Amino acid sequence: MPFSGLPDLPALQELKRHPQWVAWDYLWKPDKEKWDKPPIDAKTGRMGSSTDAGTWSPYEIAEQRAIQRGLAGVGFALTRDTAISGIDLDDCRDAATGELQEWARIAVELAGTYCEASPSGTGLRFFVKGVVDVCKVDAAHVELYAEGRYLTVTGRHVEGTPAEINEAPRLIAYLRERAEQFQAATRAAVERAREAEQKRQAKAAERGERAAPAPSPLARPAPSTGDRDPFWRNVNDRAMASLAAWVPALLSDAKPASRGGYRVTSRNLVRDLEEDLSITPQGIVDWGTHDMGDPQGGKRTPIDLVMEHGGAATSQEAALWLCERLGVDAEAIGFRGKRGEHPARSADLADRWFEGEPAGRPAAQADRTMALHKGLMVPTGRDRLEITKTLAPAPDFPVSSLPPVMRGAIEAIREHVQAPLSLCAHSVLSAAALVTQGCANVQMPGLPVAKPLSLFMLAIAVSGERKSACDDMALKAVAEKEAALRVQNTAEMIDYKAARAAFEAQRKKIEAEKNISFEERKAKMLLLKEPQEPLAPVIRSKEANLEGLFGLLNVGQPGIGIFTSEGGQFLGGHGMSDDAKTRTITGLSELWDSGSAQRVRAKERIFLEGRRLSISLAAQPKIASALLGDELAKDQGFVGRFLVTMPESTIGTREIRETNVNGDGRLIAFYRQCRRVMSVPPNLRDGTLNELAPPTIHLSEEAKAVWRALAQALEEGCAPGGQWLPVRSGALKMAENAARIAAILTLFEDPDAIGHHTQATAGEITGEAMAAAAEVAMFYLKEALRITGHSVLDPETQALSETLEWLQSKYGAGNLFIPSMIQQFAPAHLRSGAEKIRERVLKLCEFGALEPVDKAVIGGKPRKEAYRIVGEDA
Repeated sequence: MPFSGLPDLPALQELKRHPQWVAWDYLWKPDKEKWDKPPIDAKTGRMGSSTDAGTWSPYEIAEQRAIQRGLAGVGFALTRDTAISGIDLDDCRDAATGELQEWARIAVELAGTYCEASPSGTGLRFFVKGVVDVCKVDAAHVELYAEGRYLTVTGRHVEGTPAEINEAPRLIAYLRERAEQFQAATRAAVERAREAEQKRQAKAAERGERAAPAPSPLARPAPSTGDRDPFWRNVNDRAMASLAAWVPALLSDAKPASRGGYRVTSRNLVRDLEEDLSITPQGIVDWGTHDMGDPQGGKRTPIDLVMEHGGAATSQEAALWLCERLGVDAEAIGFRGKRGEHPARSADLADRWFEGEPAGRPAAQADRTMALHKGLMVPTGRDRLEITKTLAPAPDFPVSSLPPVMRGAIEAIREHVQAPLSLCAHSVLSAAALVTQGCANVQMPGLPVAKPLSLFMLAIAVSGERKSACDDMALKAVAEKEAALRVQNTAEMIDYKAARAAFEAQRKKIEAEKNISFEERKAKMLLLKEPQEPLAPVIRSKEANLEGLFGLLNVGQPGIGIFTSEGGQFLGGHGMSDDAKTRTITGLSELWDSGSAQRVRAKERIFLEGRRLSISLAAQPKIASALLGDELAKDQGFVGRFLVTMPESTIGTREIRETNVNGDGRLIAFYRQCRRVMSVPPNLRDGTLNELAPPTIHLSEEAKAVWRALAQALEEGCAPGGQWLPVRSGALKMAENAARIAAILTLFEDPDAIGHHTQATAGEITGEAMAAAAEVAMFYLKEALRITGHSVLDPETQALSETLEWLQSKYGAGNLFIPSMIQQFAPAHLRSGAEKIRERVLKLCEFGALEPVDKAVIGGKPRKEAYRIVGEDA
């Protein structure tokens, strides 16, 4: 079955810390008549490399690629710097029973390190600490590597071996001894064959005959290149004259040699031989096999190399591939045959579509067939992949780490609303943030000023997931507070209007007085006290327009929240239009950072200080992608301020039933706690109605240690190749978010502490609270990494889907087209540069929605590049 993730084992956790992962899938190798497992670059979907670190990724990215694309698994690339080596034992285990051959059983007993079963179940893999010398002896079924190879990782831990990666000197010594024994036996067989051949040749000479050389135990079948056909000679001659055109493509480890050619070491060829492969204009010689009974004495032609190292199944495929690399028309130099249906298919050779499915595919992958085209792993028409794959399983929200009252509220909301657990927790945490954000600021180690407690939160969910119901239940006490404020505001507005009228009358009276000096009139005006309008009774708003929000913060409560389940109003409204986006992002970011903002216009100046704003949005995936994929929002760190979750849906599993919400003690306790927090009078700057001057809550020494460890891990994870690099914007702000959450948990659990510290401080955050907040923060960071690049949220994936829909409706399944037809005739928003359109076409080939055709006639003209639309009628 397709890959679904690795188990949580210490050995695998250690490997996951290194960004050296690839994805992989099965690919048929006709030259070897077996399934191969080439690496796949998880970032691009193109062919990866065990030696090119640019094609490696953090584990999370490789896991995401494998799961979303339905691939067979993930693998770990070995390097000496990591100091972790890998050992493969082949054909030593019964896949059905797990029974080991005797020699493999001894290896397991000696191991002392982590061991797992191979993907086929017939082999074993060990990971060991340290750098081992390479050893590959096929006859012994033993391979040891420290670099230059990637190893598939299954997580199928072999019972009786440690769950950790350790040094394994006894295992290595045992396997090397076994390998040496088989090597000695092979050398002895070669020597016996050589002696027998010499005797046979001597006897033939005595009889005056010329004997044909006998086959060597190490000899491979000579390629059938048809010496009498000039085509083969022409191909070889042209290839020898232009080595640079094909050697690096065939042998990526080939190094330029002093005589204008190339050299490839036996180590890079992964063989246990001393000499190298030499490729020069003067000739090709495999010095590793020339004196070991090779029938050609180590000599090779370019066609030989393509068959031996490139995966070409026949000499014709090898020759045609060389012609393509050389830019030569095969027919022009003597090719008279028909091009084979199955061209060369190695990672470097693959340049055409591979059709046909040989028998014997691994059972776990029997329903899938992958091939290579233009360096991409692509499915055949019988195994089309969905353009939008199912999102990887969501991590569990750490509910158990929260204070009892919040934990009880989450469980109660989940029981009554039957919404996803993380969505319920999201609502409870955002409610707690809303009621506590004005109570204090939090001081973090190393930062010059304390920070607000406000949180920006985004839940990505389809319509009907009941986010509104979760918010309504979590914010009931806030709604009651707002209702009370509205009643109070009604009475205050009556008094205010009366006072305003009296003030205006007095002002006009003073203005109308005659026979008084300027100074006397000024003194009378100063004695008048202008009444202040009561604060707007709004705690929650759906307003996304920055001007409207600033206006509300100017005349309203000092701390408010934008809470809406219609995130499109926020993300797609006027405030996020191209003209207003920069102002909106900058203004909201300033409020998150410091609780201050300003708006300066010709006739209006607003300077906001001591304000608090929390945001809790719910948006459908397509709408959320507008924010998460926006370059400006990402570059300015706006996206990184958000705590994002995309819970697994419960739609279709919910039971229609009645519940007693009003009598639930868990919710009653939560509402009581919200009221207690909101009842604490806010600290305001003298002479103001709504400018907060909150005390500072500090971290205890234990909490500081937890926070520093978290911040350091996040910082290191954002380095090149680091685990958090794909979500760096969020990772670099997650330590601050964690401190804010810790303060929220602390003050929500003990609001009385706020009242005891009305000036400089508001209590202290414990190590336990900081640890709980760190768990919550890491949940959101893992969610961000899981969601990042997911096809549901990717605008480019939407373009892919729409391009395919247009092709299917315009031309129909089974018909041919060329990329320029998209450029000319597709809807305007799907037209782009030729390079981008071709990239999309190849990506649709990867999904199996299109398939390349070598040559075709379209519109009466021959086309070198064409594609067929795959479908039921194809």
